[in-house]
Amino acid sequence: YDVDVVQCNHIHKDDLNTVYRKIPEGEKAVDSFSGDEIVQHISTLVWDKIFKRSVVIENDIAFVEDSFGEDDLFAIEYCLNVSGMVKLNEYHGYVYYGGHLSSFSLKIILDKINISYTTYELFKKFNTSFNVSNYFHGGINMVIGMTILVENIKLKDISLILNKLYDFEKEIDLERLKQGDDTFIWQGALR
Repeated sequence: YDVDVVQCNHIHKDDLNTVYRKIPEGEKAVDSFSGDEIVQHISTLVWDKIFKRSVVIENDIAFVEDSFGEDDLFAIEYCLNVSGMVKLNEYHGYVYYGGHLSSFSLKIILDKINISYTTYELFKKFNTSFNVSNYFHGGINMVIGMTILVENIKLKDISLILNKLYDFEKEIDLERLKQGDDTFIWQGALR
């Protein structure tokens, strides 16, 4: 297929041994994507992909050290720098067993918010034309869910998280993104 990234499906088992299959029924064995379609169809995992080393080196793509969500940023930045991707729908390259639900912390949650800001800046830098509201909406919901699972979280920490989420949503103007006005996204969305 002469592409720069190959993505396969995976099976995810959580602490309750629930299996989530990532292949929708009736999907083709292989899907091929190019341009902005790549970012729309990638998972932000790194362990379900094969990356070209030359793309990583030529574009100086690296993981953010000591940060939760670094794989999201790496996968997105990589895919913004390539022209083609193949998704192998029938191949399950990995079985992933999730960690303990109680392992979330304030640092992890704040890291996820900071990675979202950096990701948004990448989308702007690459002038990506697809509507990113679902990506960020899902991330915001994830942060809220993670906050609920933090043991012994203090009210001031919840307030900090909610204020950061509010500021982020206001900065990217999520409500306007939901309306599908893609031209607005990259023409001065920041206030």
